Amino acid sequence: MARKHLKTFMFYDEDSYHVDKDINSWLDDKAGQIGKTIARFEVLDIKLSTSNSKEYEYIVVAMIIYTELRL
Repeated sequence: MARKHLKTFMFYDEDSYHVDKDINSWLDDKAGQIGKTIARFEVLDIKLSTSNSKEYEYIVVAMIIYTELRL
């Protein structure tokens, strides 16, 4: 059984230096589940975009599209 997921991260101006660290940490944790509950984990696409808002100078949005193949 395969399932496709979308994971979204939002980083505001003061948190923007955490983008790589937080995304890589999540990917490592998810990949670590292989062999336990997930038979296979694969990242299909990562998209980064920025936008402006009234409260913050900019927001970095990271969307990770991934699949889980379960036994």
